[in-house]
Amino acid sequence: MSVICLYERSVQENCLEPEVWINYTKYLDAKLRDETLSIPVFERSVRNCPWCSQLWSDYLLTLERAKKSHQTVKGTVDRALSCGFADGGSYLQIWTTYCDYLRRWIRWDEDHEEQLTLFRANIEKAVEHLYTIPDGDPTGSLRQFWANIEAKYCKNV
Repeated sequence: MSVICLYERSVQENCLEPEVWINYTKYLDAKLRDETLSIPVFERSVRNCPWCSQLWSDYLLTLERAKKSHQTVKGTVDRALSCGFADGGSYLQIWTTYCDYLRRWIRWDEDHEEQLTLFRANIEKAVEHLYTIPDGDPTGSLRQFWANIEAKYCKNV
C-alpha cells in the first residue's frame, strides 16, 4: 500500500502528466490485478488527461478484464472518441482496441450472428471515421485486421 500512497502523491502533484498516470495504472494492473482499485484510478486519469489515447486504451482493456457490460465499454469508447485527439494515430489506437475487444467478445463456438454483425458494423464505422482524419490509418491496418478476421473465423476469402 505504500507504493499506492507514493503514486497518489505523484498524481496529485502531476495530475496533467500522462506518464505518471500510465505508470500508476500499469502498476495496479501488473501487481495488484484488482479492478475495484484500478477502474476509479483510470477514470481519474482520463478525466485529467483526456488527450492520452494510451490511458483510454488501457482503461478499455481493464474494463474488459473486469467483465464490465458491453454498454459500459461502448460508452467509454464513445467518450474517448469525443475528446478530440490531436493526431490520427490516437483515434486508430482507440478503434483498434475496441474492435479487438469486439472480436474477443464474439463466441465463435456458439450462435454468433448478432455479435458478428455488431463487429462488422463497428469496424466499418471505424474505417470510415479514420478515413476522414489526416493520418488516421495510413497503412490500412484496421482493414487488414478486418480481412484477417473474415478469413480466419468466417471463412470469407
